[in-house]
Amino acid sequence: MTKKRIAHPSTAAKKTDRPKGVKEHSYQNADGSVTTFWTIEKKAMIRGKQKWFKRTVVNLTDAKDKLAEVKKEIAEMREAAHGNRHRIPPKVTGKTFGDLADYAEERVIVPAWDDGKGNKEGGYYKTDTPLRYLGRTHFKEDEEPKPYNELSWRALIGNKTKLEDISRQMLSDFREDFFRVHKVNKGKPTERTRSKVDVNRRFEVLRHLLNIARVDLEWMTHYPFAVASTGKKLVDGKSEEPRNQLMSREEEKALLKVCVGPRAHMRFIIIGLVDTLLRSTEFYKLTVKDWREHQLKVVKLSAKTKNERQVGVSTRFAREIEEWIETHSLKPRDYLLPLKSIRLTDNRERGQKEKDNDRVLCVKKAFATAKRLAAAMHPELEDLPKLTLKDLRRTGATRMYDKGAPLLFISRMLGHASLEMTKVYIGKKDDDTLKQKEFIDAMHADYAQEDAERDEQMTVN
Repeated sequence: MTKKRIAHPSTAAKKTDRPKGVKEHSYQNADGSVTTFWTIEKKAMIRGKQKWFKRTVVNLTDAKDKLAEVKKEIAEMREAAHGNRHRIPPKVTGKTFGDLADYAEERVIVPAWDDGKGNKEGGYYKTDTPLRYLGRTHFKEDEEPKPYNELSWRALIGNKTKLEDISRQMLSDFREDFFRVHKVNKGKPTERTRSKVDVNRRFEVLRHLLNIARVDLEWMTHYPFAVASTGKKLVDGKSEEPRNQLMSREEEKALLKVCVGPRAHMRFIIIGLVDTLLRSTEFYKLTVKDWREHQLKVVKLSAKTKNERQVGVSTRFAREIEEWIETHSLKPRDYLLPLKSIRLTDNRERGQKEKDNDRVLCVKKAFATAKRLAAAMHPELEDLPKLTLKDLRRTGATRMYDKGAPLLFISRMLGHASLEMTKVYIGKKDDDTLKQKEFIDAMHADYAQEDAERDEQMTVN
């Protein structure tokens, strides 16, 4: 005879009475008794960002009251975020992705502005890349209109595609195509798979715009970037492989050896980026008056922190600056790297180059040539061709850290907002026990020497 399992009355009642979002917790006391308590855990999207609401309650009756308070608080925050007293539910407006892209070019992807105190209020510090990812169609009167790239979101999604038709599966297919189909330098000997960093940056721009369409403009009722049931994300920053390429001393010597003649300016740039730890956007905008003997004054040039800071100048780079200013006859208001003659990338058309009749030194091209010549002279330096200009700043920071410079000291030179950012940047983990031991031993050795000198002085007296 088969026995039927009957649910315990108290258990069934507990499951039925407990509201959704209320969790039960219990722990055992020292005397063996068990204490039970409940918590409310509810998440909601406020202005496109996920926010958790957690409360502790004493019983299930109190849980219902607290849950109602949390729901009311969420509703008030959403109303305040949208600037209206009465919440209007999102409704299908028939807007297309082209409408959203046009709105983004006019109102979203615009130069950043601040509150007058250096704090960013909105916009982008750099708009060129986001506009290229989106597909630029709005140009100024003095600019020549150009067709947007075939890999821009306007081309991939389509201007006439309705926002309600953009699904997660569509975006997932685009992501796979970026890796499998849309390779870098496709059809050329240098063809390679697109990096995860590049793909993530493209999807971050799209995610920002779709959030605005859904939350601020109420042009959408769904969220294509929601996490899949498998836990897979369309933008997964943790999957990015951090770059840890550094320039060795041998590679630096080989590069400086070939930085002569038409590449003489690269010697000044390589030594400057390594010794000052400046960002390229800061370094290329330095003026002669920013240099004062042993330091450089960096004033609101960073595209990230927008903070003023002082950067020490090494004796090696100071000699390079003095010689550079004298050779180019620069005045106090001049840039150390004149934009008319030295550019990071020479984007002029061939006809324009001939018309200008100016000799422009392209930094990226000169650096690539220097690497090629140095690698040919030193075949043992296998990693030299992989080196980039961005690696020079990280190289200088890592060298200082390895020589015992405090992390806070390096972080200030880099212009980072936190020490954690500096740790990630130079690829250092928290396991610095050997360095801590050496520092403490050196400190006690200094104390012992001071005590010995004091005892010797007292004996003499």
